[in-house]
Amino acid sequence: MHGAEDAESCLADKGELLERYEALGEDDDFLAAKPLFEAEIRRQEESEAGLHGPGAVLLLRQYGYLLTCHERITIRQAIEQYQRSIDLGPGDDQVQYMWIGAKAALDEADDAVTRYQERVAASPEDARELRFLAHAYLAAKDFDAAEGVIDTGLALAPDDVALIEDRGEVKAREGDAEGALDWATRMAPTTKFRPGLFQRLPARTGGAAG
Repeated sequence: MHGAEDAESCLADKGELLERYEALGEDDDFLAAKPLFEAEIRRQEESEAGLHGPGAVLLLRQYGYLLTCHERITIRQAIEQYQRSIDLGPGDDQVQYMWIGAKAALDEADDAVTRYQERVAASPEDARELRFLAHAYLAAKDFDAAEGVIDTGLALAPDDVALIEDRGEVKAREGDAEGALDWATRMAPTTKFRPGLFQRLPARTGGAAG
């Protein structure tokens, strides 16, 4: 009986830490909760009864949620650091894309769209700002809007590699492999393509792209 009571008490302790971590995002709570969950999972796995039943279901669900909370809190911390980098070095394009990607990971791509819509409104003929807006629309999975922005950007800068790549990305995500390849091959042979673009496209002669 004592073993079962201890397990219930331990689960309650872990649950309290999880709730507090979700609410406050304090690293100490995560660092305290994680080993408790791992130890209890290991204890049950190694026990004669094994890891099963409603208690095990709750235990694993709570542990999974703890890890999910940690991921989201960590991404939000990353966004804060990206923003600090943007504030200090507004000319760095890469950190703008990283900020957009992190916002999208939290299902907040609309925030990125709003930010770059405002920037494009202030500088409508700046291809750089149009690149960021197109990327934000891609992150938000608004492919029609992304294509419109890309068209505007390419009218201003027909050889803009990032906009050409994004046009290929739109075609790829719409399932137009031939169109994606057409746009991708307009880029210089030495250009580094976005990771995963060609992997999503079949070769013109059939089969997977190499």
